[in-house]
Parts: sequence; C-alpha cells; structure tokens
Amino acid sequence: EETIVNGSVYKGAYIYGHEVNSFQPCGSDKEYWVIGDNDVMEGLSDGYSEKSHKAYTPVYVTVNGEMMEKATDGFAADYDGQLKVSYVQYLGAENHCE
Repeated sequence: EETIVNGSVYKGAYIYGHEVNSFQPCGSDKEYWVIGDNDVMEGLSDGYSEKSHKAYTPVYVTVNGEMMEKATDGFAADYDGQLKVSYVQYLGAENHCE
C-alpha cells in the first residue's frame, strides 16, 4: 500500500546540530532551514544522529515537501528560505547527489 504524499521531491544534503537544521539541494549552493511536524523533525534528528559520523557532517536525504518563504527572524533568517518537510523517503550517509 502506497502512501500518498503531497509536495515535491527534494534530494540533497542535510545537517542537524546546535542551532543548525539545514538542507542543501543537490547541485545548488542555496541552503534552506528545515521545518515540519514534530514527528518528521524527530525522525530527521534521530536519523541524523544515527547516520552521521561526526557533528555537522552532512547526511543525504530524499524528502517530500514544499519550499516556503525565507524566515524573518531567528536562525532561520540566515538561510535562503525554508523547506517544510512532510515525509522522509531516505536518509543515509551515502551521497546520492551524483
């Protein structure tokens, strides 16, 4: 049974850490602050802890979500925009941008 998920599919590098929660699409130099429901965010942070070998090392993700406008305050304001993730298809250490 397939899960029907809304939003576009994005692939790229994900970094999670103290005051960092960023997504950089494959082939792009833009970085997006990641937002989402608690269970989605928990899955990302747990997956990151499991797959990343040291702090602030990217893991690779394929996610469903939508690009949102840039935040106006907080850490998110330093990024090019926000990515609201609705579903995580893949999270792992292997670079699948190539």
